Amino acid sequence: MFHYYDDQYGVGFSPKEQKRQMAMLGKGEVGVLLNRKLMVSMQVAAAITIQAMWKKYKWHSWYKELRHRRHDAARRFQSLWRNYRFRNILPIIRRRQQNAAAGLIQKHLRGKVVSNMFYVQLKKCKLDSNNRDFAEMRKKLILNAVIKIIYCWKRYVKRKGQAKIKERYDAEQRKKAEREKKTKGSGGG
Repeated sequence: MFHYYDDQYGVGFSPKEQKRQMAMLGKGEVGVLLNRKLMVSMQVAAAITIQAMWKKYKWHSWYKELRHRRHDAARRFQSLWRNYRFRNILPIIRRRQQNAAAGLIQKHLRGKVVSNMFYVQLKKCKLDSNNRDFAEMRKKLILNAVIKIIYCWKRYVKRKGQAKIKERYDAEQRKKAEREKKTKGSGGG
């Protein structure tokens, strides 16, 4: 009987206790005692289970409360950080962005100004080189014109000179003819 309860339910007495109980009680009373011990052990096991569940529930609710508090603290901290960032850091970031944008605009404007200056200098250089080319062309044209004028003048003078020579020659011829007429007319008269 002791072995049955011990094997079946894990409830039993030590060998010394078994001898003492058998000596004091009868076989039926030992069964009642074993049943009582089984009931007590079951109650103890139930109480342990209930206590474990209760502790588990308490720990779980404490953990949930702690997690809720942590989340609330994190939310509060994040809210404070966002407000701080919005009030203090964002204007700095905006200023940096505006400065960067202004720097970019200034960079492009400086580039445009330098480009315009370079373009003006390039234009001036081209004009100077064109002026040099045109000056050379002008000198050649003037030289050609001078040559042409001299040539034309010489031709003109030559023609005029030939005409004057011809006129002189003709005038001399007329005078000669007149003299001859006069000498012929006076000699025949």
